[in-house]
Amino acid sequence: MMLDVASTRARLRSAIVGSPPAETSGYRDTDLAPRAHRLANRGQNTHNDSFAPEPPGQLRNKPADLQPAPDQFLDLDIAPLSLSTVRNARDGLAIDPSPVEDAEDVLRSSEPPAQSGEARASLDPPMMRRIIFHATADPETVPPFGKTQPNLAGEGLRYGIGRFTQKSGELGRLLFAMNDMDPDAFESAFGPHTQDLLSVTRAPAPQSTQDDLPNMAPVGGQPLWSAEWIARFKLAAQQPVFQDAQYLVAAQTKLLPLLDFARNLGLNSEKALSLLVERAIQLGVEQAKEFVATAAAPLRTDALKRAALVHVAANPDTATLSDFQAAKGLPDTSGRLDSDSHAALVAALRASGDSPVLLPSAEMMMDQIVAAAQASSLQGRVAAIRANPNLSEAPLSLSDPVME
Repeated sequence: MMLDVASTRARLRSAIVGSPPAETSGYRDTDLAPRAHRLANRGQNTHNDSFAPEPPGQLRNKPADLQPAPDQFLDLDIAPLSLSTVRNARDGLAIDPSPVEDAEDVLRSSEPPAQSGEARASLDPPMMRRIIFHATADPETVPPFGKTQPNLAGEGLRYGIGRFTQKSGELGRLLFAMNDMDPDAFESAFGPHTQDLLSVTRAPAPQSTQDDLPNMAPVGGQPLWSAEWIARFKLAAQQPVFQDAQYLVAAQTKLLPLLDFARNLGLNSEKALSLLVERAIQLGVEQAKEFVATAAAPLRTDALKRAALVHVAANPDTATLSDFQAAKGLPDTSGRLDSDSHAALVAALRASGDSPVLLPSAEMMMDQIVAAAQASSLQGRVAAIRANPNLSEAPLSLSDPVME
């Protein structure tokens, strides 16, 4: 049975993020970031609209013992962060932010998901958390929620498990999710320029490529990669509610956009998706797909591409890649064999049952991804993911995700 891609994507997105919100309303009511985070009686935000820069090392609303020296900031990347509870600083209320019971056990479980007969595990929110966890951390370590890189390659601040960048708008998307989930904790972490931080990082893209990027502007008189702002971002990374926000936005930006590509290639197990998400975090989604298609997809020569196209075409005599792309609803119909077209052509060959091209197994493709990564300057975590015996290689069901 062929997967209704549009329907599946819509249902899966609904399972994670709820209905698409208006651009200015934040990201609300999510399964990866449940409503339990929303406090019943929030205080009014009391941010200061003045923009006087704070003296170096004297961040307001920051405990005295966490004040950084003027030339350094705290490294909280390996702090023992809890994924089970979050405490509201205002009233001491402990709230469970987890979308499932015992979330830490789910993420760090030594056993892969159970497989029974032909039944397949589903790509539900807990599974997504497992995939993102293993794409970013070893079971014995904490995901790099507080990892920061200051203005690398002109991308502004890069932050968190998804390496969310300021320039791309992903950082702004994360900050809106964090604020939406707990405005009080967000203001406590980020201080008197909270609203300006949100406004700047979610500013719309300029009309011209010659214009300055508004989402790269300083906030409170300082760029977000300054020591003072980095200290605040690292402080926020200690909050489990904001860790959940990172899982949420990582699912939105690094996992969901890969699903069609992964399903078509047959890289739809927990382990394979962990590899793909790791590549997306390292390289970006589109570059990750190109990397994987180049390393592991089978249509390496023009002759193989032509043989595949002729085999799946309704009329082999007039078969063109552009027609195939249009028939499959692919974004690129130019006749260029991009990564999405490559994966869709592989899926069509597999569905035919008698492919003239040798189709590699998922295990072979994962090995090729590891080999290609090790031959590059961005090895990342692919070898550790591939060797992890606790990640299942059984295909996941992407066509019937669990909605509960």
